Amino acid sequence: MQPVDSGAPSLQSLLDAISGASPPLAVPHAMSNALVVSGAHTKTGRPIAVFGPQTGYFVPQLLVEKDVHGPDIDARGVAFAGTDLIVQLGRGRNYAFSATSAGADNVDQWVLKLCEPGGGPATTSSMGYLHNGTCVPIEAYDQTELAKPSAGGPPATGESGGQCANNTDDDFDGVVNDGCPAMGAPEVGPQCLNNTDDDGDGVVNDGCPAVGDVVLTFHVERTPDYGPLVARGKLTDGTPIAVATLRSTYRHELDSARGFIRINNPNFMTDGYNSFRQAMGTGVDYTFNWFYVDAKDIGYQHSCKCPQRAQGVDPYLPVWGTGQWDWQGFIPFSAQPNDLNPPAGFLTSWNNKQAPQFKANDRQFSYGPVFRNQLLVTRIQSAIAAGPIDRADLVSAMEDAGTCDLRGQEDLPLLLQVLGPTAPGGADPRAQEMRDRLAAWVTTQTHRRDFDHDGSYDDPEAPAIIDAWWTRLSHAMFDANSGNAIQNLGLELDDGNRRNHIGDAFDDSFYGQPNKDLRQVLGMPAPGGADPRAQEMRDRLAAWVTTQTHRRDFDHDGSYDDPEAPAIIDAWWTRLSHAMFDANSGNAIQNLGLELDDGNRRNHIGDAFDDSFYGQPNKDLRQMLGMPVTDPWSRTYCGNGVLADCRTALWNAMSQAAADLQAEFSSANVADWKRLVTDEDVRHTTVGVTGVPAIHWINRPTFQQVVQIPATEHFKCYRARAAVAFAPVTVTLTDQFGTRTTSLRRPDSICNPVDKNGEGIADPATHLACYRLRDATGHLGAPRVTLTDQFGGETFTLTSARTLCLPSTQDGVPFALSIDRFRCYSAARPTPPFGKRTVTLADVFETKTTTVMKPQLVCDAVDENGTGVRDATARLVCHKIRDAAGQTRFAPHDATVANELGSATLTAIKASSLCVPAAQQ
Repeated sequence: MQPVDSGAPSLQSLLDAISGASPPLAVPHAMSNALVVSGAHTKTGRPIAVFGPQTGYFVPQLLVEKDVHGPDIDARGVAFAGTDLIVQLGRGRNYAFSATSAGADNVDQWVLKLCEPGGGPATTSSMGYLHNGTCVPIEAYDQTELAKPSAGGPPATGESGGQCANNTDDDFDGVVNDGCPAMGAPEVGPQCLNNTDDDGDGVVNDGCPAVGDVVLTFHVERTPDYGPLVARGKLTDGTPIAVATLRSTYRHELDSARGFIRINNPNFMTDGYNSFRQAMGTGVDYTFNWFYVDAKDIGYQHSCKCPQRAQGVDPYLPVWGTGQWDWQGFIPFSAQPNDLNPPAGFLTSWNNKQAPQFKANDRQFSYGPVFRNQLLVTRIQSAIAAGPIDRADLVSAMEDAGTCDLRGQEDLPLLLQVLGPTAPGGADPRAQEMRDRLAAWVTTQTHRRDFDHDGSYDDPEAPAIIDAWWTRLSHAMFDANSGNAIQNLGLELDDGNRRNHIGDAFDDSFYGQPNKDLRQVLGMPAPGGADPRAQEMRDRLAAWVTTQTHRRDFDHDGSYDDPEAPAIIDAWWTRLSHAMFDANSGNAIQNLGLELDDGNRRNHIGDAFDDSFYGQPNKDLRQMLGMPVTDPWSRTYCGNGVLADCRTALWNAMSQAAADLQAEFSSANVADWKRLVTDEDVRHTTVGVTGVPAIHWINRPTFQQVVQIPATEHFKCYRARAAVAFAPVTVTLTDQFGTRTTSLRRPDSICNPVDKNGEGIADPATHLACYRLRDATGHLGAPRVTLTDQFGGETFTLTSARTLCLPSTQDGVPFALSIDRFRCYSAARPTPPFGKRTVTLADVFETKTTTVMKPQLVCDAVDENGTGVRDATARLVCHKIRDAAGQTRFAPHDATVANELGSATLTAIKASSLCVPAAQQ
């Protein structure tokens, strides 16, 4: 049992944040992601998906695993606790699905003119509002929530009696024997929870800690037209008003269950991607990006009950709630972004913009040339360019992106170009080293990770430097020429969730703006006046870029592998943002309240690099450097478009960041500015009895699926005999060659799912039991069919029906992946002739090097007695096999096989064939 992590927020902290007794807790913005690659780029020719939701870090987690099977439901995956009647993210019989938060524009604020329902002059306390000329009453009520105590919950009143002598934390508040001394011999520990007179003194639970329920009460005022009130006040002319916030799903929260019910229903999901689109695109009202994968297709569908606003409404401003400007319905299904098998060969999402020209919500300032899905895109493109990938390759791409600093990958190379290689005279003495550490960090891909497990990042200084620099450089670039837009808009200059210990990072921050502004700035000499350390800071960042700007600790020494660079960029980012934009934007960063960095790394919640000020510097610098820019700005903000002035601003921001880092680390030496793993580790909030240790910071979902759906499983078939006599069964079979009445004569073979050459098995419990058959009616003729499998394409003559193969369990192990029945025909005269090859086959019976020879059977998905076919295109080509030289002789195996014909014990005698998925031409 692990102790509760004292560094993680307690349940009491959660309750205080909910009730308003303390500031809100740091929570991940959004960090669900999806990586889906088409079969054209995979080793097996089947699509691969690695995707999952982010639901924070709790003990226990908010998600529960579900495996549900019954009439009109057949799915496995996860759902949110308390709403888990159906699978919300997971897989069905032959497909899988997941989601990321989309954040589309489904919320508006409405200004209501207050009135008195009973007549009389309106005041700011009036409980009515004017709607289409009528005074509509405002509903008011108190909502009470009961929070039960737990180990992570509110502190108790102390221990007593015998609890004072047992050195046990009886009241679960983390303190032993608190509240002592006390008299008596009361009950202790678990006895306090059983309502039993354990000590025989006639009193139940005497002396036990008084851990009571926590009651939270919220006062709610809501309107029937515009949702809950969030504020009251007056206009400048004294008119009393209220402000209401309306979400399109308000009071229709349960309507979206229909989409989940559909995607759990195999009878609804009969048309693959098209069924998926209908299920989620018309069945779910919440704003999500939905991803789909099956054995052939990858797809995307956006869901949102997105309002169509009245003509003349500005979607970025509050709207009069008088009836005249009400929503005019919702955008149609056909207008929702969607995609199927894109030409790029992959789909990805990390909460980025859904599609060009699709409107973002009012508070979204981060969509632009830099967004954290680029961390995924870069790695997926690199992987598929190197050749066909497998599931491990795609997992590696996700994992590698999870420790990379987005600013380091996308913005830092441009910043280093603008800074130049040498700090100017007059700079902070450490500026050169700061620059050099950032440059070195770039060479290692700017990771924030600890491979050697020494407790600091592998490049510990660089993360600290960029964290300190980012806010300063953002202001330096934009404030002067934007009217302090960063401040005025309240923009987030950096997603600071790394330091909030909640995991989320590089989301909704000011990362694209500096990038766009910097793309015009190369080639001029460095200005004077920078801190002497600025050069080293610059060089460390440059080195970090070459290593892919990771924040990770591979050697497990407790600091990141490039520890200085993350610290440098963290310190520099805010300063460079202001340096670039404040002077020429009217302090827009401040005025807009922009987040310059997503600080969730330092909030210990994991999320990072989301909804922050990363794209703006990128675009501004590219614009200055004369590089390609989509939709150029009317002006270049950094240095008012003058390269020398921009360079000076950035070096000055670096010097200021040096002072910040000296204060933070209590050292003037750049080498001491190391970002430790514990600065940003992810801490789980305990809401149960025990906690878990913190984990290294990583930017990824809470739960993920790694999925590759087989068109049909590979099967290794063994000749088999039954232990008891088999009673023949008559069935009616329908496939592409017609309908025939058929007699099943006896068991013929057992077919196990098999791993061929390490390619994996989708469901190791899915078996086939094959029965020799004799057609009572109809004549096959001698049809010629052309099929292509992983060994190539061939044309066959089918001579006669040989077996019917039924999906079966083996030795009582149920299977989750349903497959079709197959009617198998003897195949003759393959053209061109098949060339022998050697493979390694591993199944439940044996692992052997095997020679694959010519095809002997072609199997069609078949309808039995009118029960239908799941995939009418499913085919198997079964090749004769024999053991390669030197392999041990097969020892017969007994297996209990169960299917629609009942249960029987079969003895596998000898390996006979390898059946592989095929496509008919």
